[in-house]
Amino acid sequence: MTSTRDESEPLRTTTKVPPPTTIGGKINAQLEGLKTFLWNPVKGEVCGRNGKSWGKIGLFYLIFYLCLAGFWAAMLAMALACFPQDRPNLTQYLGSPGLSVQPTLEGASTIKFHQTDEKSRMLYSDQIKDMLNFYKDNRKAGEELFDQSVLSSCAFTAGISEEWGYSQSNTQPCIYLRLNKVWDWIPSSAGITGEEELETLKNVTAFNAAVVKGGVYVHCEEEENDKKPDVKFVKEMKYYPGDKLLLKKYFPYNNQTRVFLSPLVAVKLTLVSAAFNFTGDDRLSNEFHIICTAYNDNIKKGGVKKRITIHINSSPHTTAAWGVLSVCMLALRIL
Repeated sequence: MTSTRDESEPLRTTTKVPPPTTIGGKINAQLEGLKTFLWNPVKGEVCGRNGKSWGKIGLFYLIFYLCLAGFWAAMLAMALACFPQDRPNLTQYLGSPGLSVQPTLEGASTIKFHQTDEKSRMLYSDQIKDMLNFYKDNRKAGEELFDQSVLSSCAFTAGISEEWGYSQSNTQPCIYLRLNKVWDWIPSSAGITGEEELETLKNVTAFNAAVVKGGVYVHCEEEENDKKPDVKFVKEMKYYPGDKLLLKKYFPYNNQTRVFLSPLVAVKLTLVSAAFNFTGDDRLSNEFHIICTAYNDNIKKGGVKKRITIHINSSPHTTAAWGVLSVCMLALRIL
């Protein structure tokens, strides 16, 4: 067997480069390998793939995700087609509505503001303005929708200059009560016939069992204060409308494609200024509670209740100042 190598051609030898032994050499080798992976100029590859390979895999995932999006859209359309648009799909779990209160910011039924701090007071008056504006803007002539004009001085047009009692010069806050929306619920035409409810209401001024057949009767009372059991914070409660009724004609809520204006009862509180203690460390003495109850035969026995907490400070710094003082006094006792 003869060799075909040209004798004049120098013999080529392959020299194996030993792997780097130093840490710097290993890092450089890894960086070179990474650079080659990201872009290999010899093979024209990016991240190990050439242009043709990237095109194939890109086309595959484009088709895959288009099919996935189409399947999801089809399932969503089928699900929406099964649900009615004008009513909830499930309505059998709520039998009796709850009672809600406005305005509230610091909890489900808490009103807390500082008498001399405009910002804290305006949070409540702005919320009332937005709510009553919604009622005003969505009420159309000829429709049986709640008319807020029956709220008198707690209505939008009459109360805007007084900030609905949340002003420094006029601390007679208006609170607004309404029933939560329950599908197809309607007050009983019989009004209130339960012995327990009639016994509770028999001493209420101007209560007339015959009149309350027109809707849901709302009544509020100040809860006895634990710290000051002999002190009353509320001198008078004025109700608007005066019959304290959420009229039956505004129910039921049975079409969610139309605006439903749940009827309101506004309660204007005339506070006893002398009952509030804006000096001393008895900070909780400025907090009192009101229990409001809605009565009707189609509401659970005893009526549905809402406990409202109202806390008024003389300045935004009162609570913080007494808090710092209390900590200092505690530290002195420990020392």
